[in-house]
Amino acid sequence: MARQKRSLKPRKMETVEKRSLDGDQDSQRSYTPRGDYSLNPKLSNVRQEKPRCYKGGKTVFRIWNMLDPEQPGEALLNGRLSAIDTAGLNGMSISEPAYCVQYAGINEDSGLLKGQPSQQCSYIIARNRSSVYEGIPFWELPYPKLYVTAKKAMSAGKFGHGRTYNPEWNILQTKEGMPSLSPFKQRYFVVASLYENGPNLDLTRERVEYQKNAKQVVNEFPREGIPVGEMPNDPLVVLSLPISAGRKILQMCNLEKQDWEGDEHVDPSVMFRYGDPCGKFNQSKGIVKGGLFFTIYNPEHVVIEKDTSFKGITNPQVVEYECAVSNKYEGPNGVLTPSFDAGQVDNIFNKHLFLWKDSAEDPEDSYLLHEPSIEERCVLLAKAFKQVPDLLRFSWMSNPEYLEFDEVKGILNNRTSFDMGGKAAVSMPEEEEEEDSAPWEEKPKAAKKKTAAKKKTAAELVDEFEEDEEDEDLDDVFDEELDDEVEHEDDAEDDEEFDDDDDDFDDFDDEDDEEDDEEDDEEDEEDDVEDKLEESLAKASAIARSKKRTGHKRSPRSSKG
Repeated sequence: MARQKRSLKPRKMETVEKRSLDGDQDSQRSYTPRGDYSLNPKLSNVRQEKPRCYKGGKTVFRIWNMLDPEQPGEALLNGRLSAIDTAGLNGMSISEPAYCVQYAGINEDSGLLKGQPSQQCSYIIARNRSSVYEGIPFWELPYPKLYVTAKKAMSAGKFGHGRTYNPEWNILQTKEGMPSLSPFKQRYFVVASLYENGPNLDLTRERVEYQKNAKQVVNEFPREGIPVGEMPNDPLVVLSLPISAGRKILQMCNLEKQDWEGDEHVDPSVMFRYGDPCGKFNQSKGIVKGGLFFTIYNPEHVVIEKDTSFKGITNPQVVEYECAVSNKYEGPNGVLTPSFDAGQVDNIFNKHLFLWKDSAEDPEDSYLLHEPSIEERCVLLAKAFKQVPDLLRFSWMSNPEYLEFDEVKGILNNRTSFDMGGKAAVSMPEEEEEEDSAPWEEKPKAAKKKTAAKKKTAAELVDEFEEDEEDEDLDDVFDEELDDEVEHEDDAEDDEEFDDDDDDFDDFDDEDDEEDDEEDDEEDEEDDVEDKLEESLAKASAIARSKKRTGHKRSPRSSKG
């Protein structure tokens, strides 16, 4: 395979080295779940996948080496750049654990669709909570503000003229079914060759099942022993992983040998049990030697006894994903190793991208992950919650600029909105345990008579909000429940498929050291939520009192061009 000339421009090495991984088929379409805006909409041949193995099977993949930012068309980085645990793994094509919205928006479970179609959305909120976008800090961003304000207002009264909370909205946050206001969670994004993903995808074929015209459609696509992402016309594969899976991957990469020899400054991987997780790039030969196969699995359905993060005991509340590693994989045509030959390396150079946009000068098709503008976020959320416009007006009262974008006003005032200009996403036919594309089939609900409740204003809420317990880290279960409810319709016929592998693989021949590696799979606490919320509500109450003193309604400010 010949290398293609591309638009990637060199960057400084620090754009890779300073990342914090710990975190506080023959088609040129975008394989993106409907309503998911996590990937750069300018890209034409990228497929986003999530693990489909929570109910059975495994997800097996080989993580790609990062492009060398200083010579992106000529060199790849080794997976491990230094011997400093996770901080040394920035040569792996795995993102920081970014905060993400997952399927936010009114759905059938809420009973609030009122005969309208659901327009749920998913997108990246921020790389971390210290991020500032267009001058706006994390907790003031549109979705954190919406989610936290509504969560804290669960005890408020019925909606009235003083911008009060409507208890009918409480159902949007219930754990039953699919919550419309779901907690924002961290996710890792991984660029990889995909060998296996649940029972429907292996190196022989991909089986695709979906509903079309009320009938079950089943198709199978041959893979010819080649992992997804490695055929010349395959899309670039991006795995979206929950926090538990991502951390288990990094944990396995950081297991140290009990005894080792060598110079870790010359070879940073020499002290680690499984060596370099992506293998070492030989520029003169154009190959990558070594690397690992990673397997994500549910230990209640799959038993792997060696080289795994599983300690033998599952969490009684929720079974998390575990990660196993191997340097061999049993394919349909024999045993495979993770090393890349020259043709596979050329495939990487022809498809791989930088993970994030680094500067305004970056070519628009040179980076993978998309951080929406503030206006884009507001429009997505207005579409997602258009059935309850007063919820947005209440939650964004202290950020009135969110309500003043022309398209947001048009949506909330029931005017026809124009398209945001992004590339239309293609819905993949999915049936997995992760939170995937959610084209809900809504049925009109009969309007229910609601009894009046006590009215409370936003100003009154400042003194009445109580500290809530943080949501449990139930990413894996949440994904599984969503997949049970998702039904894919006519547009599923437009989707092409991939392939991936077989079954068990061989374990390492290395010694089986027992090491006590602590797992930190709990999500970071929302430390500043209360302070930010009270400050926000104080602002909101001041605005409300000011409006009340005027004695009449003000017209909205005109949108600035």
